[in-house]
Amino acid sequence: PWRRDQRKAATRAGDGVRPDARRSRDELARIVASYDEEFPDAIPNDSDDFDERVHDYVSVCRRIDDRELPTAYERMRRLITEQAPGAILNLHMAADAEERRIVDQIERVNSGLGSVAFNRGTRLRLQPGSKTLPAVAELNEKARQISARTTAVSFGDEQAILEQYSDILLLRQRLAGDTPEDRAWTRDALDVRNRFDFYCEERDSASGDIIRTYSNAGDNSGGEQEKLMAFCLAGALSFNLAAPDSDDNRPLFAQLVLDEAFSKSDPQFAQQALSAFRKFGFQLVIVATVQNTSTIQPYIDNVVMVSKTEDVDGRPTASALSTSIQGFTEVRRTTANRLPV
Repeated sequence: PWRRDQRKAATRAGDGVRPDARRSRDELARIVASYDEEFPDAIPNDSDDFDERVHDYVSVCRRIDDRELPTAYERMRRLITEQAPGAILNLHMAADAEERRIVDQIERVNSGLGSVAFNRGTRLRLQPGSKTLPAVAELNEKARQISARTTAVSFGDEQAILEQYSDILLLRQRLAGDTPEDRAWTRDALDVRNRFDFYCEERDSASGDIIRTYSNAGDNSGGEQEKLMAFCLAGALSFNLAAPDSDDNRPLFAQLVLDEAFSKSDPQFAQQALSAFRKFGFQLVIVATVQNTSTIQPYIDNVVMVSKTEDVDGRPTASALSTSIQGFTEVRRTTANRLPV
């Protein structure tokens, strides 16, 4: 009788285990299928014998646990203790250095702007106003936190390692992300030009007091817009064409072509702009029609006058006359009614 009882007990136990075994087998099958889908090139066994396949997959798990996982952990530890913090801090410092360089460049541009009168008794000064960008604030904060944890991470503090890895992973996802939000974040964080909101100050030449601020050229009249653009363009061109190690902004390549640049400008603005270009050290090559020469004549040394006429057959004929400004003045005086326009 006791043997029958033992068999019955064993049967009941087997019946109770079978559902658990089926669930475990189904779970193993799900795990194996997920592995095969995720890593199709690393399938250890593709036979139809499930028990045989499971044995090989268990071997893969043991290899990962015993060898590859510790190696990956050590690689991750080196990454977050040695490589990534240094790279992130270098990136942060490079962005800050570039921001300072732009400010220094603006000062060089201002040295040129300060040598030319903007209006009577005033000088123009370009100011690099700062923008508040969330991406820059986040990058700075993450860089500060990563730097502050360096010592704790190097001593193996597990919580510090976890936090360090989390911050580094977040920055990596941001910088390498392909979504519009991530690209915008990267642009704001790394393109330091976006950190500035430039505006101009018109200052009294004698006292240095601010007379007017130009924060948006669109708020000014047409003449004021042209004037602002001419002065800022002259200063920027002079700076960019100057020798990098020079103490002034005189351009190395000084030829500047102005193709009917002042055809619609009032004479006062044209004279101020031409004076600015001249004082910034440019050699001006001005293309203008004859009726506009009165304004630009004080800034010209030599003239090449190009005329286009038609012969008796109606064919266009071009001719050129090279002369000094004095010679051009005489030609214009003696042939005033016959000069082409």
